[in-house]
Amino acid sequence: MASREFPTVISPAIIRSSIDSFRHSLLQRSEWKVCSSCGVFCSISDIKTLHDDDSCLSDLKRAGLDKCGYLDGYWAFCTPCHLDIVRGRIPKFSALNSVNVVMCHDYPDTLKDLTVVEEAVIARRHPVGSILKLRPGNRRSPSSYYALRGHMVNIPQQPGPLLSILPSPDLRFQDIIKVFWVGKCQPCSEDLKPFLQIRKNKVLCALQWLVSNNCHYRDLMVNYPLLASWPEDFIPSQISINVSHLDVPDHSEREGYVANLESDNFENDLQAVSDEVSDSNAVLSSGSLCTDFNGERSNCDLQLLHTLTSFVDKANSNTNDTTTELEMENSDTESLDDVITSDSDDSENEDVARLERQSKYIRFDFQHNSSPLANVWEDPLFFTTAFPTVFPKGSGGHLDNRHTKVSLEAFAKWSLSHHARR
Repeated sequence: MASREFPTVISPAIIRSSIDSFRHSLLQRSEWKVCSSCGVFCSISDIKTLHDDDSCLSDLKRAGLDKCGYLDGYWAFCTPCHLDIVRGRIPKFSALNSVNVVMCHDYPDTLKDLTVVEEAVIARRHPVGSILKLRPGNRRSPSSYYALRGHMVNIPQQPGPLLSILPSPDLRFQDIIKVFWVGKCQPCSEDLKPFLQIRKNKVLCALQWLVSNNCHYRDLMVNYPLLASWPEDFIPSQISINVSHLDVPDHSEREGYVANLESDNFENDLQAVSDEVSDSNAVLSSGSLCTDFNGERSNCDLQLLHTLTSFVDKANSNTNDTTTELEMENSDTESLDDVITSDSDDSENEDVARLERQSKYIRFDFQHNSSPLANVWEDPLFFTTAFPTVFPKGSGGHLDNRHTKVSLEAFAKWSLSHHARR
C-alpha cells in the first residue's frame, strides 16, 4: 500500500513551508552578533542572553562588558562565555581574565584613524615592519585606491631599553615600512598622504594620552623640540624617496611562485650583485644569508663579493706564478717540485676541511652587545609596547597575570577574531 502511494504529492503549501524553513535556517547562520564578554563574532543561533539585572553579571560589569553586544536590556554572550558565567567561573577571554580589556565605547578618539607611519612614531618597539602596496583605481582619489597591507617579521633581537624619548630622531622609517606603488603614473604627495602622512597634532595628542593613561608610557619624554620642527602634516622623506614604482600589473602575484627564476631573476642578493662584477671564468655559488642587524653596513653583498673575487684572483695568480717560475728554471729539481706540490696540496686540503667544518654552522656577528632572543614570546612587553593602538592602556598582553592561563596560540586566535578589527 505504501509503495502504491509513493511518492506522495508535494503540494505548493509544503514547498513554501520548506523554503521558508530553509531561508530561516540560513538567516540564523548568516547573522552575527558580538559576545559582550570576549568580543568575538558569533552566529546568532549560538548566542545566549542574560538580563542586565542578572546577579551573575555583577563582576563582569565592573571589569567591563562590550556594549556592542547589548540590546534592549539584554547582554549577548557566546556559548562558552555564557556557560562559564552561569556556573560562576571566569570566562577565559573576558576582561576579568585580563584579555578583552579595551571596549569599543571606551576606545580613545586620539588613537583612532592613525596612519601606519604615525603608529610607528608612537610605538616604543618595532618587532615587525609593514609592507604597504597602493594601487590607484580609475580615479586618482583616496577613495578609489586598493590598498594591501602586510607584515615582514624581523629576526628577534634583544632590543635593549625601550625608547624613552618619542618621537625618536633616530627612527629609520625605510627599515620598518616598505611602500609599493602599482600604476602607470608616478605617485604625487597627495596620492600618498592618506596612507603615509604624519599629522603633528595627531601624534602629539596620541603621545600625551598614552603618557597619562598607559602604564608603559609613564616614564616617556615627549620630544617637543622635534615636534616643533615638523610641519603640520608631511610624508617623511625616508619613505617618499624609497617608494618602489611598479608600472606593470601585479595580478600574477596572486598565484604561483613569488619569483620565476628566469633571466634577470636571482636566487638571492649575492647572486644578483655577482652579475655586475664577476666575469665568465668566475662562477660563485652561495648558500648563505648575509643580514645587517644593526644597519651599519652598506652594500654588504657587494663588499662580500669583491672580497671573494679578490681571493679567487689571488689564488689563481699565485698558481700561475709558481708554474711560470718552475718552467723558467727548467732544471732537475723534482724533489723541490714535489715539496712545493705537497705543501700546496696540504694547505688547500686544510682550507677545504676548514670551510666544510664551518659550513655546517650558522654564524652570527653582532655589535653593541646585541644578541638574538632565545624566545621572543618570553618578553611580556612584546605586543603591548609595539602596538599601543591595540593595547592603549598597556594591559591585556599575552603574558599578563591571569586566573585562567591563555596560550600564545589561543591569544593569537582571539586577537584575530575580535570584532573591532584592530
